[in-house]
Amino acid sequence: MQAVVSKRGPHLVLVGMMGAGKSAVGREVAQRLDRPFRDNDGLLEMQTGHTAEELLARDGESGLHRWEAAVLIGALNMETPAVVTAAAGVVLDEDCCARLDAAGFVVWLRARSATLADRIEHSGEEHRPFVADQPGAVLERLAPQREPRYATIADAIVDTDDLSVDVIANEVVTQFRAAS
Repeated sequence: MQAVVSKRGPHLVLVGMMGAGKSAVGREVAQRLDRPFRDNDGLLEMQTGHTAEELLARDGESGLHRWEAAVLIGALNMETPAVVTAAAGVVLDEDCCARLDAAGFVVWLRARSATLADRIEHSGEEHRPFVADQPGAVLERLAPQREPRYATIADAIVDTDDLSVDVIANEVVTQFRAAS
């Protein structure tokens, strides 16, 4: 069986706002494609010894974004084809956008702000330092800055509202294989 590789780089990269399902979908897609899974949040904590929330408190928002960008670029520089998830804010970094464009096939997992807020509120996850007690308001503020960037770098868009991880993963794999 021949490996599916983009015309650009070897990776399948998932981008999108927090709560879009990048980690859950990424794990499932990696399993289906028999590829390593490289999650930006997990790599960040492994490489720095700190959570995103701790880095935000210590280094501020720009410092956290620098760490996230460095971790992503490290994952994209690995030669083995992988499924990689990008932290939501890395698209604000021009170098990251260029690297993402060259890395392989980029899929934007898109959802309405209300869906994202609901997922964040019910996820029980602690690694979302920007949303605090008002995820809907924060997402509404961040969307105009980030969504045009996702649209620019994405090779495919998968709307995730009201869909299960299984259905989303099927669509990602289908689009990836169709493009390769």
